[in-house]
Amino acid sequence: NRPWTSSFTLGGFIPVPLTKDWGKYAAADVGITLAGLDQERAFYDTRTVINGTLRDVDHLYWNLVAAMENLRAAVENRAILETLQQNTQKALDAGKFTIYAKHQVDTQLAGVKELEEQAWSVFLQTSSALANRVDAEDNVVLLPAGYRENLARQLLPNYADAYAVALENRPDLKAQQVGGRVSEILLRHQVNQRRPDLKYTPTLRFAQNTQPLGYKSLGASLGALFLGDGAEGRFPVNIPNKGVDRPVSENQIHRLFLENRNGPDLRQHSHTLSYVWPYKNRAAKAAVSEAVADRDQSDLNIEISVRTVEQNVGDAIADILSVQEQSRLAEEQYNLAKQQYDEAGKLMDAGRMTAFEMLSRTADLLNADLSRIEASAAYKKAESQLLQAEGILANTYAQARSESDVDDL
Repeated sequence: NRPWTSSFTLGGFIPVPLTKDWGKYAAADVGITLAGLDQERAFYDTRTVINGTLRDVDHLYWNLVAAMENLRAAVENRAILETLQQNTQKALDAGKFTIYAKHQVDTQLAGVKELEEQAWSVFLQTSSALANRVDAEDNVVLLPAGYRENLARQLLPNYADAYAVALENRPDLKAQQVGGRVSEILLRHQVNQRRPDLKYTPTLRFAQNTQPLGYKSLGASLGALFLGDGAEGRFPVNIPNKGVDRPVSENQIHRLFLENRNGPDLRQHSHTLSYVWPYKNRAAKAAVSEAVADRDQSDLNIEISVRTVEQNVGDAIADILSVQEQSRLAEEQYNLAKQQYDEAGKLMDAGRMTAFEMLSRTADLLNADLSRIEASAAYKKAESQLLQAEGILANTYAQARSESDVDDL
């Protein structure tokens, strides 16, 4: 039941305009800005990982397609040789071929069977590599499906605008540019910290006391302190009843109540202006010099990144044009080998071609088919490499690889 009294103190610590810690390059504001830039850089770093991951997966996929096609070519060539072996045996029995010709066919058939086993091994290895990359279940064999049309189709990139597209979209370059903005902000912050350290500190204090009245509750005390009202809870304190002729009357108590009902009993305010100057301000000057060096290094890194992007795009364009020509030549050589093989089959049926010459045409067909497969897969990988160099692989991959609008969706 003792009386309640309250006090309230409000103080500020404000840098003087145009001095240290004033403006958007002050420590608190710079911390918020840098946090936003760190978030932006993390976004571009993630996009860089996605860009590279998609390229790696795409390359592994086309390796799997190439392995599948190599296996197909080996199986088809083995079937051709098995048929040739049967025909040679019949011709040998009829006295048309020598045993040497039969041995030649058997030897080449054995080599193709070995090649087929190797193709199976490579196929399983490439399937395992792709499965591990995409985090597939254990003991899963991936089979490419519906790839033939896509394998034969070639994109038509805009080589003239590829460099500009890369500068606009490469996420690693964007991340490096964000780093340059960070370096510039840190430099401006250090320049801000080199300014005169002049601070203004205002203080305001409200307080109550028990002379002559207090308050019956905390709520009444706080209400009177902040609102200047609510003094209904105030009651007499230390009323001098002893040593006087008569006790204090109720009228006197009411008068004391009215005299002390509004606002705090004490109002104070103070104002301080402080100036701190470290000896020669060496630390701040050294921090500015270090920030300048970091900014210059960041600018150099950005320039290196720009040159790297330019080189990546140039290499990708050169590679895709080179592989495109190789693919065209490989397709022509395959068509020629296929034509020569078909003609050789007709001549052999007519008895006008030896088994050795037919084996040579068969081997040429297999080699041309394998070269065509290798060139086609290399071209598809070169396409994704160019899209990755431009930084747009994540945005255009589905459209580039889909065979129709429905597939794209």
